[in-house]
Amino acid sequence: MKIGFDQKYQDSSELSDPSFIKSVCWGSKVSPSAGKLSKSDDETISKVVKILKKNLPQVETKILHKKKFRNLFEIPVTLWSARSFPESESSLSLVLIRKGWELSSDDSSEKENRTSKKSRKRNGQAKTASLFPTSPDEELEDWLDHSAQNGLADPFELILLLEILFLYSGQMKDSLFWKLWRTSLVASLKFIDAEAELAAGNAAADQLLMVHGEIAWLSSQLFNAVQGASGLFKQAKKYLVEDLKGKTDTDGTPSADILSRADLWLAVLVRSTLWSQLANRKLWNDAQVELLSKLIKSLSSICDLQGRIAMSENHSESGLSILLTGAALLGWKKKQPASKYIHSIENGSALSSNNNQSKKRKQKKTKFHEDKVPANQSDWASLGILRSSWEKYADWCCVTYSSAFPLIELFAEGHPILKGAWEFEIKIDGKLASVDGDWSSSCWHSDRDADYMELELELNSGVHLNRQILISRKDQFAILADNVFNANDLRIDYISRFPLSEGILVEADVPTRECRLLDQKLTCRAFPLGLPADRVLSAAGNFGMEKGKLELQQSAQGGLYAPLVLDWNPNRSHGDRDWKKLTVCEDGVDLQTSLANAYRLRMSKKQLLMYHSLKPGRFPRSFLGHHTLNETVIGMFDRAGEIDPILLVEYDEDE
Repeated sequence: MKIGFDQKYQDSSELSDPSFIKSVCWGSKVSPSAGKLSKSDDETISKVVKILKKNLPQVETKILHKKKFRNLFEIPVTLWSARSFPESESSLSLVLIRKGWELSSDDSSEKENRTSKKSRKRNGQAKTASLFPTSPDEELEDWLDHSAQNGLADPFELILLLEILFLYSGQMKDSLFWKLWRTSLVASLKFIDAEAELAAGNAAADQLLMVHGEIAWLSSQLFNAVQGASGLFKQAKKYLVEDLKGKTDTDGTPSADILSRADLWLAVLVRSTLWSQLANRKLWNDAQVELLSKLIKSLSSICDLQGRIAMSENHSESGLSILLTGAALLGWKKKQPASKYIHSIENGSALSSNNNQSKKRKQKKTKFHEDKVPANQSDWASLGILRSSWEKYADWCCVTYSSAFPLIELFAEGHPILKGAWEFEIKIDGKLASVDGDWSSSCWHSDRDADYMELELELNSGVHLNRQILISRKDQFAILADNVFNANDLRIDYISRFPLSEGILVEADVPTRECRLLDQKLTCRAFPLGLPADRVLSAAGNFGMEKGKLELQQSAQGGLYAPLVLDWNPNRSHGDRDWKKLTVCEDGVDLQTSLANAYRLRMSKKQLLMYHSLKPGRFPRSFLGHHTLNETVIGMFDRAGEIDPILLVEYDEDE
């Protein structure tokens, strides 16, 4: 049997330690042989351990004590990935053991600061006052004995072992070091060689990256005495780099396909960066460092006030910690807007019991700089990020469109309002429309007034669904609208289902069709402009709560426009409101709703104007005295009654 990174993995659990040592293909710099070193098994292992420890990377522990890392490592960084694989009793035990080594190391460091070098030698390693009935090294030894019989459950257990070996090998007695070194080497060989098995098991991106990137990289450093380690280092580095580039757009936008586990995937990249700095081995070149920094910035912009990255599957306890650590490792300055934002979350939860609303509504006004805007959209990533500012209590929306129903998360003043799949149901002439293609972005615009994006989807028979999303940068409102066109003169029955965040209550207004979305600290008013404001007026549609979602129903002939305005400005939370459908004319002729629609919405002292054309006209169209050839117009009336444009969307020249 031959054991090495350039050899096919074979089960070596039955080999005695001397036989295992003889079977290892040692590198050119280290060539220990049980027969040459000693006749005694214990002496052989002791001499081998001495050689192995000498070849371990010298850990730059001072990095962990730098001021910029203060309070970042409250938990071991490997625990970021605790949810990467299914939880087991074995892995939970190892997590506790890993924490025990952390406590033991802290206690030892404190004692070293109080004693002389001679006294430290006399007293030995400091004991930790932890929850363990025995010391962490005894606990680890028992765990390793158990794993020798049953094997490691998954790569998460291995990364915990590698971290202990990397950081605390100098504190171990030889017998424990050897047992940990052998167990970790064998597990590394097994998992790294199991690429086909992982792929066949539909392993997630973060799981594959952990094995073939992080574990392979750490193994190349910790087992550099074994043949093939240098080749493994190159392979691991290549895998990490290619995965970073392959799942990130050039501007740092992450692919929508990884967002559900973005924190787990980013954890591997950040930890790998940390290991490389601790081992003083360069991992990224300058361009890759810049890309990783852009990625962390992009994910910071969709990190909520609970420290959770949007769209992730409830890994809230680790997201913020990963972002903060990555920013520190890459040398972010605290004055950078993204850095200030994630540190503001770290310094106190916005959703605490403190009900001082005035503080968050009197935020400092920041100047608009196009190159510093947190908003972004990527066709390649199928992701749009709309955000009013980098302020802590900003309004923002994250939208992905790589699935049949776009996923949306909308936050008002940092409070979650919508979260989940934004579903639709469309019937054309009584028949349920089916999807013929994929969503694509047809328009993106970001300026000092608002962020705006359009998505488009082709249905059967050439019918199209166009989706509009706008977040105001100044006035604390959003517009979510769908329009259905190319339906000839057929009847359209449309339903849109908006996914409410957990804890949001819906209160229907009595005189109007307005609904209020409520949580303990926020009131958001929802206006379905495509339906008459007064409930006493009959309408071909409905708006309200249905099966836990906010549902909007409308019907029309030939073409349909269904805009929903959400307003959470506190000064307008109880003000007057009404809305009217406006007459749209072209060349003196009133147009049908299948061609164009316009609305006026009064929100307290604000007057919002909306216009959207479903088909281009030959002449400028007019509504309330305003003439335009644009496809979409959104604006506010000023005190003189003139329209102050927020958004103007021109027709595509090809149309």
